[in-house]
Amino acid sequence: MDGLRGLCAIYVVIFHSLNIFRWRYTNGIAPPTESHWSDWVANSLGYGHVAVTLFIVISGYCLGLKTVNGKPLDAWRFYYGRFRRIVPPVWGVILLAVPLAWARFRLIGVDLTLDPVQLVKDILLLNDFWPDYGLAVTPLWSVGLEFKIYLLFPVLVWLYRRTGVSSTLWVVSLFSVLLMRWNDYSGFESMCLWYVLCFALGFIASQQGIPEVRLCQWMSLVVLVALLIAFPVRVDWNDPLHYHNHYLEIDLALSFCSLHVSVSATKVLIEWLSNPSLVALGTFSYSIYLVHSPVLNLLKVAALQHGCRYYNLLFLGSIYLSVFVGYLFYLLVERRF
Repeated sequence: MDGLRGLCAIYVVIFHSLNIFRWRYTNGIAPPTESHWSDWVANSLGYGHVAVTLFIVISGYCLGLKTVNGKPLDAWRFYYGRFRRIVPPVWGVILLAVPLAWARFRLIGVDLTLDPVQLVKDILLLNDFWPDYGLAVTPLWSVGLEFKIYLLFPVLVWLYRRTGVSSTLWVVSLFSVLLMRWNDYSGFESMCLWYVLCFALGFIASQQGIPEVRLCQWMSLVVLVALLIAFPVRVDWNDPLHYHNHYLEIDLALSFCSLHVSVSATKVLIEWLSNPSLVALGTFSYSIYLVHSPVLNLLKVAALQHGCRYYNLLFLGSIYLSVFVGYLFYLLVERRF
């Protein structure tokens, strides 16, 4: 799965880099491009939530493999392992984001004022309820949500072993719908609660004996189909982010099809997902995902203050810089846990 993780991490960086350096760099007005082809490519890459969906499905699948064939699950040991894997790197990126945010605010002549209440919310992984735009660590919303989904994992394992596939899908689907209905009235717009079902589908894939290579193939091909179907949604440069409502259908279809679409094995796709570069990126994809947002936002402000208008150069450079900083963060923080 490392190759697919690496691909997803790069896709998220590309999405946010496009968001910053093409869609928001000039206050929502599209920058001049050399050709219609450039606009088409940029539009096609504007689906960051698809990569998050894949991360959620992969998490459910990989964690599920550890419980195949009735392997016992120690809930407290599981919770401790997830805490150790997820939370310390989050705290590390918050420590990194503070000086980066300070530098970003100083470039525009404003002093950074940290909200201690919001900082506590960040530390407690409550960004899915209350996003923190000051530190610009935008990926924390999905990390916080996924960590809460982990709390349900022992219940999911118990339910599957007691009732089987069909009942588990019905119960989780109903639970997800109730959560989404609650969210409609709660006002927490950043909570994508249908990811509960996406996670459960990944878990069920592991229990049904779907091979890792075949699951990677299915998800990769369905991503392409989903993007082609959803492409007409992303055509308005002046309102580039007004398409989130379409993701419920895309995400659920993507997760469901990843389990049920029958695709013949293709040697080319297997070799591509096994590419050493993608696999290497996959090993520190979590670090890339965590650090890229504060890095991109600092680079944007620095470029604006110096009057840089080389959009394509900034876009490409920001991707390389995010990967480089992500790798350093992996060596210094993530790998230690």
